[in-house]
Amino acid sequence: MALTVLFLCCTACGQRTEATGHIPVFNEPESTEATSAPSDTEPPKQPVMATEPPHQPKEEIVKMSFTGDCLVGSDYGKHNGGSFNWFADQEGTSYFFSEVKDVFDNDDITVVDCETVLSDNRDLAPVFKEEDPGYWYMGPAANAAIFAEGGVEIASVANNHTGDYQHLGYLDTVQALSDHGIMVGENLKPVYYEVRGITVGVLCCNCWSGYHANLILKKIEEMNECSDVQVIVPHGGTMNVYEPDAWRVNAFRQFIDAGAEVVAAGHPHVLQPLEVYGDGVIVYSLGNFCYGGSKHPENATVIFTVSLRFLDGVYDGLTYELLPCYLYTTPDNNYQPTLIPKTDPAFYRILGFMLNGRHSPL
Repeated sequence: MALTVLFLCCTACGQRTEATGHIPVFNEPESTEATSAPSDTEPPKQPVMATEPPHQPKEEIVKMSFTGDCLVGSDYGKHNGGSFNWFADQEGTSYFFSEVKDVFDNDDITVVDCETVLSDNRDLAPVFKEEDPGYWYMGPAANAAIFAEGGVEIASVANNHTGDYQHLGYLDTVQALSDHGIMVGENLKPVYYEVRGITVGVLCCNCWSGYHANLILKKIEEMNECSDVQVIVPHGGTMNVYEPDAWRVNAFRQFIDAGAEVVAAGHPHVLQPLEVYGDGVIVYSLGNFCYGGSKHPENATVIFTVSLRFLDGVYDGLTYELLPCYLYTTPDNNYQPTLIPKTDPAFYRILGFMLNGRHSPL
């Protein structure tokens, strides 16, 4: 249903090349000379010793999924008709990811960005913001169940909204996610997730400038010593533009050069293209996904999946896949991301933008 691109790497000398995994078989050439009867002077033939078959390395695939921003609350935590919190009251928390849950249930790790304060403390004071208009998003702690019931393993809180209600609101959010069994990706604190003996390092991080990028590069060095693969989930950049900032392109490529295999970024609130760079893959923005911040957000997104291949526990390359989705399927936002069928022209518009330089995903 979606376009899949394969590139494998060779582990010898740290160099990567295209490979098919084919092991050639070499046969002895047949002799063109006539076979003569053995003479009495020929030495006795030695028995042919059986040889052990060549070692077949054990293959292990670790599959990950990434989404755009998940804003699972409403401005000021309101529950007015048609708001995200109102939908949660009416439909229950399992409603929101019900159309994409099968994707997340069939991977090993799903990573989302939780861009909402989750708290039941109605006395929390909003922080001061200079921008006008400003937004302060909050949902009840129970909204953390949206991720747990939707098949999510890791939620990033490294963004510009989990601090909307002071540090106490941030701590409540971390607690709500943890109480629902979600591993929390705090800023510059690597999460190490074990899958069948493979350690995947995930770094969720704010990335607003070259200064932040340098901090991330230092963390990648640390992660290289503690995990088999490194995945970076940065948050930052100019909003509502389809082309990534030049400094972000440079920074994300440096993350790959430093040893990361995957960069899956957010914050611009619209999609930005995918790039295969060096030994890794970058998505410059995954846009929005389950988004309570607007009744009519741009209605195009993707689920970005990566399958990491290991041979005898050693990383050997990856494949990736983009699954185009609508954020909503009703005139106003119903906050229920849905896979787009291949028969829908929007499927190809989104892929054409993400992969082939189309000017817009719409």
